[in-house]
Amino acid sequence: MCRFLLLTAPHACDMRPYVTQFAEMCAHSTGLSGEGWQGDGWGVAWRDALEPWQVQHSIAPIWTEMARLQQLPPTRHLLAHARSASFLHHKGNMAYSQPYIREPYAFVFNGFLRGVRLPRPVPGAIGAEKIWCLVQEQLAQGMAPAPALAAVYTLLARHSRDIQACNLGLSDGQTHAFYNGNPRGAGYYQLHSATQGTLSMVCSEPFGTWAWQPYQADPRTSLLTQEPHDG
Repeated sequence: MCRFLLLTAPHACDMRPYVTQFAEMCAHSTGLSGEGWQGDGWGVAWRDALEPWQVQHSIAPIWTEMARLQQLPPTRHLLAHARSASFLHHKGNMAYSQPYIREPYAFVFNGFLRGVRLPRPVPGAIGAEKIWCLVQEQLAQGMAPAPALAAVYTLLARHSRDIQACNLGLSDGQTHAFYNGNPRGAGYYQLHSATQGTLSMVCSEPFGTWAWQPYQADPRTSLLTQEPHDG
Protein backbone atom coordinates (compact mmCIF):
# COMPACT_ATOMS: atom_id res chain seq x y z
CA MET A 1 0.00 0.00 0.00
CA CYS A 2 0.97 3.65 -0.35
CA ARG A 3 3.48 5.56 1.76
CA PHE A 4 3.54 9.29 2.46
CA LEU A 5 5.78 11.91 4.05
CA LEU A 6 4.93 15.38 5.40
CA LEU A 7 7.66 17.90 6.22
CA THR A 8 7.37 21.41 7.65
CA ALA A 9 9.92 23.93 8.89
CA PRO A 10 9.77 27.58 10.00
CA HIS A 11 12.25 28.63 7.33
CA ALA A 12 13.11 27.33 3.87
CA CYS A 13 15.58 24.47 4.07
CA ASP A 14 17.01 21.67 1.95
CA MET A 15 14.54 18.80 2.24
CA ARG A 16 16.11 16.65 -0.47
CA PRO A 17 17.96 14.33 1.95
CA TYR A 18 14.69 13.42 3.64
CA VAL A 19 12.81 12.89 0.39
CA THR A 20 15.55 10.70 -1.10
CA GLN A 21 15.73 8.58 2.07
CA PHE A 22 11.95 8.29 1.93
CA ALA A 23 12.30 7.04 -1.66
CA GLU A 24 14.93 4.50 -0.63
CA MET A 25 12.68 3.29 2.18
CA CYS A 26 9.83 2.81 -0.32
CA ALA A 27 12.07 0.60 -2.44
CA HIS A 28 12.46 -1.84 0.47
CA SER A 29 9.20 -1.46 2.38
CA THR A 30 7.36 -4.71 3.11
CA GLY A 31 3.82 -4.93 4.41
CA LEU A 32 2.42 -7.36 6.95
CA SER A 33 1.12 -9.56 4.14
CA GLY A 34 3.68 -8.70 1.50
CA GLU A 35 1.74 -5.68 0.25
CA GLY A 36 4.75 -3.40 0.37
CA TRP A 37 5.00 -2.40 -3.30
CA GLN A 38 5.02 1.39 -3.74
CA GLY A 39 6.20 1.54 -7.34
CA ASP A 40 3.04 2.70 -9.14
CA GLY A 41 3.99 6.36 -9.31
CA TRP A 42 4.84 9.20 -6.99
CA GLY A 43 4.26 12.86 -6.35
CA VAL A 44 5.86 15.70 -4.43
CA ALA A 45 4.26 19.04 -3.56
CA TRP A 46 6.06 21.97 -1.95
CA ARG A 47 5.49 25.63 -1.11
CA ASP A 48 6.88 28.57 0.86
CA ALA A 49 4.74 30.83 3.04
CA LEU A 50 1.61 31.79 1.05
CA GLU A 51 3.02 30.91 -2.37
CA PRO A 52 1.01 28.44 -4.52
CA TRP A 53 1.84 24.75 -4.27
CA GLN A 54 4.32 23.42 -6.82
CA VAL A 55 3.85 19.79 -7.84
CA GLN A 56 5.71 17.02 -9.64
CA HIS A 57 4.05 13.70 -10.52
CA SER A 58 5.30 10.55 -12.21
CA ILE A 59 4.09 7.01 -12.94
CA ALA A 60 7.59 5.57 -12.37
CA PRO A 61 8.73 4.10 -9.04
CA ILE A 62 9.98 6.96 -6.89
CA TRP A 63 13.34 5.29 -6.19
CA THR A 64 14.13 5.20 -9.92
CA GLU A 65 13.93 8.99 -10.27
CA MET A 66 16.39 10.23 -7.68
CA ALA A 67 17.78 12.77 -10.17
CA ARG A 68 14.40 14.53 -10.27
CA LEU A 69 14.20 14.54 -6.49
CA GLN A 70 17.62 16.18 -6.34
CA GLN A 71 16.20 19.15 -8.27
CA LEU A 72 13.75 20.08 -5.51
CA PRO A 73 14.39 23.63 -4.22
CA PRO A 74 14.71 24.65 -0.57
CA THR A 75 11.24 25.01 0.91
CA ARG A 76 9.25 25.23 4.14
CA HIS A 77 6.49 22.72 3.45
CA LEU A 78 6.63 19.47 1.48
CA LEU A 79 4.47 16.39 0.97
CA ALA A 80 5.65 13.24 -0.81
CA HIS A 81 3.57 10.21 -1.78
CA ALA A 82 4.58 6.84 -3.24
CA ARG A 83 1.63 5.01 -4.77
CA SER A 84 0.55 1.38 -4.73
CA ALA A 85 -2.40 0.94 -7.09
CA SER A 86 -5.19 -1.25 -5.71
CA PHE A 87 -6.27 -2.55 -9.13
CA LEU A 88 -4.42 -3.36 -12.33
CA HIS A 89 -6.59 -1.02 -14.41
CA HIS A 90 -5.64 1.86 -12.10
CA LYS A 91 -1.93 1.56 -12.88
CA GLY A 92 -0.14 3.87 -15.30
CA ASN A 93 -2.45 6.86 -14.80
CA MET A 94 -0.60 9.93 -13.56
CA ALA A 95 -3.88 11.68 -12.72
CA TYR A 96 -4.25 9.29 -9.77
CA SER A 97 -0.86 10.19 -8.30
CA GLN A 98 -0.93 12.17 -5.07
CA PRO A 99 -0.53 14.71 -3.52
CA TYR A 100 -3.85 16.21 -4.59
CA ILE A 101 -3.96 20.00 -4.63
CA ARG A 102 -6.67 22.58 -4.16
CA GLU A 103 -5.30 25.85 -2.85
CA PRO A 104 -4.38 26.41 -0.14
CA TYR A 105 -4.33 22.68 0.64
CA ALA A 106 -2.29 19.65 -0.38
CA PHE A 107 -3.58 16.18 0.57
CA VAL A 108 -2.24 12.62 0.85
CA PHE A 109 -3.85 9.34 1.90
CA ASN A 110 -3.03 5.72 2.56
CA GLY A 111 -5.12 2.99 4.09
CA PHE A 112 -7.16 -0.15 3.67
CA LEU A 113 -10.95 0.19 3.55
CA ARG A 114 -13.41 -2.47 2.43
CA GLY A 115 -17.08 -2.37 1.54
CA VAL A 116 -17.44 1.42 1.42
CA ARG A 117 -21.03 2.39 0.64
CA LEU A 118 -21.49 6.12 0.95
CA PRO A 119 -25.11 7.35 1.13
CA ARG A 120 -24.72 9.54 -1.97
CA PRO A 121 -22.53 9.76 -5.08
CA VAL A 122 -19.13 11.35 -4.47
CA PRO A 123 -16.92 12.58 -7.33
CA GLY A 124 -13.74 10.65 -7.99
CA ALA A 125 -12.53 7.73 -10.10
CA ILE A 126 -10.69 5.98 -7.26
CA GLY A 127 -11.14 5.82 -3.50
CA ALA A 128 -8.40 8.33 -2.68
CA GLU A 129 -10.01 10.92 -4.96
CA LYS A 130 -13.39 10.39 -3.30
CA ILE A 131 -11.87 10.80 0.16
CA TRP A 132 -10.17 14.02 -0.97
CA CYS A 133 -13.51 15.28 -2.26
CA LEU A 134 -15.07 14.59 1.14
CA VAL A 135 -12.27 16.49 2.87
CA GLN A 136 -12.78 19.45 0.55
CA GLU A 137 -16.49 19.48 1.36
CA GLN A 138 -15.76 19.76 5.07
CA LEU A 139 -13.20 22.52 4.53
CA ALA A 140 -15.61 24.42 2.27
CA GLN A 141 -18.13 24.46 5.12
CA GLY A 142 -15.63 26.36 7.25
CA MET A 143 -14.36 23.44 9.29
CA ALA A 144 -10.75 23.64 10.47
CA PRO A 145 -8.35 21.07 8.96
CA ALA A 146 -7.99 18.67 11.92
CA PRO A 147 -11.75 18.42 12.64
CA ALA A 148 -12.37 18.10 8.89
CA LEU A 149 -10.14 15.02 8.67
CA ALA A 150 -11.83 13.49 11.72
CA ALA A 151 -15.28 14.20 10.27
CA VAL A 152 -14.40 12.43 7.03
CA TYR A 153 -13.15 9.41 8.95
CA THR A 154 -16.39 9.36 10.94
CA LEU A 155 -18.38 9.30 7.71
CA LEU A 156 -16.23 6.54 6.22
CA ALA A 157 -16.42 4.46 9.40
CA ARG A 158 -20.19 4.63 9.43
CA HIS A 159 -20.49 3.47 5.84
CA SER A 160 -17.70 0.88 5.49
CA ARG A 161 -17.77 -2.83 6.22
CA ASP A 162 -14.22 -2.68 7.58
CA ILE A 163 -11.45 -0.12 8.03
CA GLN A 164 -8.10 -1.66 8.80
CA ALA A 165 -6.31 1.65 8.33
CA CYS A 166 -7.15 5.21 7.31
CA ASN A 167 -4.31 7.73 7.36
CA LEU A 168 -4.94 11.26 6.11
CA GLY A 169 -2.38 14.02 5.66
CA LEU A 170 -3.16 17.66 4.90
CA SER A 171 -1.03 20.78 4.69
CA ASP A 172 -1.97 24.43 4.38
CA GLY A 173 1.37 25.70 5.65
CA GLN A 174 0.88 23.60 8.75
CA THR A 175 0.85 19.80 8.91
CA HIS A 176 -2.38 18.07 9.88
CA ALA A 177 -2.34 14.28 10.07
CA PHE A 178 -5.06 11.81 11.05
CA TYR A 179 -4.36 8.25 12.21
CA ASN A 180 -7.30 6.03 13.14
CA GLY A 181 -5.30 3.69 15.37
CA ASN A 182 -6.84 0.31 14.56
CA PRO A 183 -4.65 -2.31 16.28
CA ARG A 184 -4.98 -4.57 13.20
CA GLY A 185 -3.27 -1.86 11.18
CA ALA A 186 -0.44 -1.34 13.66
CA GLY A 187 2.97 -1.95 12.14
CA TYR A 188 2.64 -1.39 8.43
CA TYR A 189 -0.05 1.30 8.71
CA GLN A 190 1.23 3.00 11.88
CA LEU A 191 2.12 6.64 11.30
CA HIS A 192 5.31 7.99 12.88
CA SER A 193 6.60 11.45 13.74
CA ALA A 194 10.05 12.89 14.38
CA THR A 195 11.89 16.19 14.58
CA GLN A 196 15.26 17.21 13.24
CA GLY A 197 16.14 20.59 14.70
CA THR A 198 13.20 22.81 13.73
CA LEU A 199 12.03 20.42 11.01
CA SER A 200 8.91 18.36 11.81
CA MET A 201 8.26 15.06 10.02
CA VAL A 202 5.31 12.68 9.76
CA CYS A 203 5.77 9.50 7.77
CA SER A 204 4.14 6.15 7.06
CA GLU A 205 7.33 4.35 8.01
CA PRO A 206 10.51 5.34 9.89
CA PHE A 207 13.67 5.95 7.89
CA GLY A 208 17.12 7.29 8.63
CA THR A 209 18.47 7.51 12.16
CA TRP A 210 15.97 9.94 13.71
CA ALA A 211 14.09 9.19 16.91
CA TRP A 212 10.74 8.33 15.35
CA GLN A 213 7.75 7.98 17.67
CA PRO A 214 4.43 6.24 16.92
CA TYR A 215 1.84 8.81 15.94
CA GLN A 216 -1.05 8.88 18.39
CA ALA A 217 -4.52 8.00 17.13
CA ASP A 218 -6.95 10.88 16.92
CA PRO A 219 -9.04 10.70 20.15
CA ARG A 220 -12.23 11.16 18.16
CA THR A 221 -11.84 7.65 16.76
CA SER A 222 -12.53 6.25 20.23
CA LEU A 223 -16.18 7.12 19.65
CA LEU A 224 -16.33 4.65 16.78
CA THR A 225 -16.03 0.89 16.55
CA GLN A 226 -12.70 -0.31 15.19
CA GLU A 227 -14.55 -2.63 12.80
CA PRO A 228 -17.41 -0.47 11.51
CA HIS A 229 -20.03 -1.86 9.19
CA ASP A 230 -23.01 -0.47 7.34
CA GLY A 231 -26.64 -1.61 7.51
